[in-house]
Amino acid sequence: MKLQFVYDDTIRVPDEVASLVGVSHFGNVRFRKRLLYEHARSLAVEAGRVATVHLVSGADRRSLESELADVSGQRYVYWPASTVAQDRDRAIHFLRHARHVEENLVLRDADGVRPLLAVLDAPTMRCFVARGLLLAASDFFEQPVARFAPVPNELACVDLTRYDAIVRFLSGGFDARFFNRLSGDEYTIVKQSSDCAKLRGEFAFYDLLPASLQSHFVRPFDYREAHGTASYRMERLAIPDMAMQWIHGALSEAEFEHFLDRMFQFLATRPTIRQPPEALRARADELYVHKVSARLAALETAPCFARIDAILTATGVGGVRGLVEDYRDLHARLTRNVGDDRCVSHGDLCFSNILYDKRLRLARFIDPRGARTEDELYLDRYYDVAKLSHSILGGYDYINNDAYEVQINENLEATLWMPDAGQAGRQRMFIERLPRHGFRYPLVRLYEMSLFLSMLPLHQDVPKKVLAFLLTVARIGRELRTLCDHRDAPPRLAA
Repeated sequence: MKLQFVYDDTIRVPDEVASLVGVSHFGNVRFRKRLLYEHARSLAVEAGRVATVHLVSGADRRSLESELADVSGQRYVYWPASTVAQDRDRAIHFLRHARHVEENLVLRDADGVRPLLAVLDAPTMRCFVARGLLLAASDFFEQPVARFAPVPNELACVDLTRYDAIVRFLSGGFDARFFNRLSGDEYTIVKQSSDCAKLRGEFAFYDLLPASLQSHFVRPFDYREAHGTASYRMERLAIPDMAMQWIHGALSEAEFEHFLDRMFQFLATRPTIRQPPEALRARADELYVHKVSARLAALETAPCFARIDAILTATGVGGVRGLVEDYRDLHARLTRNVGDDRCVSHGDLCFSNILYDKRLRLARFIDPRGARTEDELYLDRYYDVAKLSHSILGGYDYINNDAYEVQINENLEATLWMPDAGQAGRQRMFIERLPRHGFRYPLVRLYEMSLFLSMLPLHQDVPKKVLAFLLTVARIGRELRTLCDHRDAPPRLAA
């Protein structure tokens, strides 16, 4: 029997949820680098021989209603876009067997009220579509029990129309790269790694922090080592990370200003170590010069290096080495007589490591760089600011969440496209705050360049992403050369 997967994206996004994800259709919510619609459609593809219908408008519904007029002998999986299945393997198994089930099925939420998905025969589906689907016929499944057999929620489906549910769901999307593995339960997260030294440093970081800064961080507990792995627990906070909110445009300019208040309050209250200029310069060179060289050497051994280098050479930026030499030249020009103090630093203050509730203006940091001694808490005072900048100005989170394209123009040159998310006003707020807090804009962007260069080998498993980072380096480099040549020119916002 044929099976059709009907993905109903006409479900209204409640205002409270829309304020979090910034979209009008649940299918456009981005989770783990893909839209929810793409996640759902991939289930149907992997289930095999399951045609997909994506309903977005009333016209789509009427078209489906017309198609159903003469259909018989077919079954339908009705999947509201507000429903996500957290157990992917069981969802695929469910779809594979749905065509063989003769009765109509409905899976409800934990309260037994809201339908999360249904399997319907053609006559029932025809009636349901005619009544306007779940948006207009929420009581459709309130029929005699014999008509809709209940299905246990073995797929771990959740209803994203509830604010608390979507926050919990999205906050579980931490991107644990390489050796890290995340697990846990509804109330805690367990972070586990084969790199015991790194995890030991992350765990020790909190207790080494000055008491005045501990409230900014989620406290780890229950550290363990056994059989070559280490782990610790953290409280699972129902707070979304800033990366998710940023790429969805979920914060208004006023809300983003409050967020910046919190970030710069943290930056301003960090304890400082004052050292001789030559010592400060040596420590800064470790971060911004030697680290870049080491990471470039690592990238040159990657299988994708030659192809990426060829594309950049054809694009006219001198290849990978040309971009690195350009960075080194800018570093020499912009850091003359610069010797900033060292401050206590998070060490990886990108948006994905910042949990932020805009309603409460509550911020908590996760996944710090780690430290084994008090001295290791301290980094160059610009480092955390540059991390913020590579999210706000550099577009890191769009690239990291696959919300970008590398395009080839008419001259066969690679260009980087990212969606116009209306972030210019928020970027301007960040830029205007920098001098008020003692940070020079050109230095922030220079160190941001170093961050993009340093992360290249860490993402070599996705060559397109590496290319996008390098195109970003080229863009920042062009801006900084303009600033060096025209020192009175105002900073340009990131494109």
